[in-house]
Amino acid sequence: MPITCKSCGHENRMDAAYCGSCAWPLTDSIECPQCKAGNPWPQNYCNFCGAPLMQGRPAPSMPVERPVISPPVSAKPGGPIPAASSPAPASTAPGAEVAPPAKRFSYDVNFIGAAVVAVLVSILAFTRLWGLGTTPPVIVPGEVAFIEVARQIQRGAEIGLSHDLISGSSTAYAYVLALWTNLAGDGIGMTRLLSGIASIASVGVTYLLASTLFNRRAALIATLFMAVGVLPLTYARLALPTSLLLLVEVSALYLLFRAFRAAEGGPWRLPLLVASGALVGLGLYLDFAGIVFAAAALCLWLREYLSGRVDPRVLNKRFAAFAVAALIVGMPFWTAALTDSPTRDGVKALLITETPRYLESDGVMAQLRMATGSVVDAGRSLVWSASVDEFGRGGGRVVDPLTGLLVLVGLLV
Repeated sequence: MPITCKSCGHENRMDAAYCGSCAWPLTDSIECPQCKAGNPWPQNYCNFCGAPLMQGRPAPSMPVERPVISPPVSAKPGGPIPAASSPAPASTAPGAEVAPPAKRFSYDVNFIGAAVVAVLVSILAFTRLWGLGTTPPVIVPGEVAFIEVARQIQRGAEIGLSHDLISGSSTAYAYVLALWTNLAGDGIGMTRLLSGIASIASVGVTYLLASTLFNRRAALIATLFMAVGVLPLTYARLALPTSLLLLVEVSALYLLFRAFRAAEGGPWRLPLLVASGALVGLGLYLDFAGIVFAAAALCLWLREYLSGRVDPRVLNKRFAAFAVAALIVGMPFWTAALTDSPTRDGVKALLITETPRYLESDGVMAQLRMATGSVVDAGRSLVWSASVDEFGRGGGRVVDPLTGLLVLVGLLV
């Protein structure tokens, strides 16, 4: 349950000390006597562990009216007692000028937020949707491969989870592309439109995610970086599964954190966990990098266990709902990874120990140097990354130091 600011009505996260919109202090909170977590004032039970808050609730302070004691009045013997002094009434004589109240500079926070959102939407619509058929002018080899597999699916060919045309990558995006082109047309502009729409939607979900974790100001900054970032913008204009995978992963994170912060006993916690787990399993079919994202989701659950805010038995039930949904959706993928050779090779290619350079290294020290060099190259590519197609061929240099710096800072944090 978020804390509502008494000054502007903005909803803040439960552990916020100041309002993210107007900086008003949020001090009316109750500390849980069991897990020491902060909770909004009207609650009776802790949002994190469910313990009753009555014993940790301080007694409400009521204003005490003090009698006004007038100063002693000295009166002459036999004289009249003077009346109690009262403030002199304001002048109401005709022609008297009344000074106008001092004007204070104020602005409408909601209006400014709406203006920023309108600018972001304009940037997104222009950069993602304008001139898709001609920019970029050349269809990259990865697009050609996925479009050809999608056409084979439309002709009724039996396509599994891998195909030689896409170098063993997952064919799930080709199935989605086949359905999309049946509805929207198979021109290159309409084919790329699916990635543009997915990119715009992922930026919107990023706003929801950042506002859930931090506040509205941080959410607007995050969406601005997503709107003008080189890599999100590049893949938003290509008929490749990257933008769709980003939408699935950001949506899974948003639902997972909403479930973490849901009120104890609320009706939406279980559906949020199941939906988040299902999206994690779905990401495996769009790209083998979904395995890395699944590992990151497990790290988030490990963080919840280590925080100690929730009883481990309660947390086990929540994790079971998430994990079962992810396993059910991802079961066909793992089955194919065990039985289908191209899919298995694609999954193994994620490991450094399965790369040709590592296998060709002679001796432990050579293998260690190769693995260390790969880590250094990966860190350097965050700032100066080679722009190649989906299958490692061609390309120039993409300079995106801002995105690389933000990624490095995020990893350090």
